[in-house]
Amino acid sequence: MPLSAAETALSALQALKDTSRSELLAGLAEVKSKEGVPQPEEWIVLCNDPSAHGGIRELTITNGHIVSERTPMGEYAGEGDLPHLTVTPTMIDSGAIFKTVDREAKVAHLGFDSIDYVLRVDAVSGKPLWIVQLHKSSGTLAGTMEISAETGEVLKPLIKK
Repeated sequence: MPLSAAETALSALQALKDTSRSELLAGLAEVKSKEGVPQPEEWIVLCNDPSAHGGIRELTITNGHIVSERTPMGEYAGEGDLPHLTVTPTMIDSGAIFKTVDREAKVAHLGFDSIDYVLRVDAVSGKPLWIVQLHKSSGTLAGTMEISAETGEVLKPLIKK
């Protein structure tokens, strides 16, 4: 069952904040999803967690609930030392990001059927960044963009693949 339009990346983080696992937000590193139409069925939240084997904890949030939790091994460089992502009330959420991407895709005459989202810290600027990938119904990559999570400014314009 797809999520309602209100269940975006930031609402998934709010759901985590409202649980007994809220202390993990102190180590928040990344929020990501696949196959958003326009929003995905689940959000994956990565947190640095020194108590986790490998130093990373991965939580899957669906419909406002944590539906799985694991400690991935060997998937992340610098295990337990991913850059910290600070979420602010003014941060641009995935709903607004979709609108920007959709607008840019129409201007570029690029059709797409789903979108993958990644919210993390930009390695160069240290600021929160959305990286999006647009996919066709076949699953092939149609294009990519990078957008500031602070201002909504397009940092890297839509690149068709």
